[in-house]
Amino acid sequence: MTNLLFAAIESIDAFLKGNGFGEINQEVSDSSFTINLESSKYVGIICYWPRTNTFEFQFNICETGDVALLKTEEFTKKEDVETYLKQIIKEKLI
Repeated sequence: MTNLLFAAIESIDAFLKGNGFGEINQEVSDSSFTINLESSKYVGIICYWPRTNTFEFQFNICETGDVALLKTEEFTKKEDVETYLKQIIKEKLI
């Protein structure tokens, strides 16, 4: 199984850290990959299902728990995941 999620996160690590996001942990199951990210304002989870190339992005506001972002997208290239994640962080989470 190709791990587009972990590869994309590794590739944009400096961008994430530069915008206040740190990685909490990574999880692998039989059918999906998950990563948790956290900043001073948001906590997020990104799930990836390789069989369908589906990604789910959910970020909640730390202070209230309200959902700040919930999106489901399909990607087949690591570069597209990187671009999308950078875009949502710039536009919605900083």
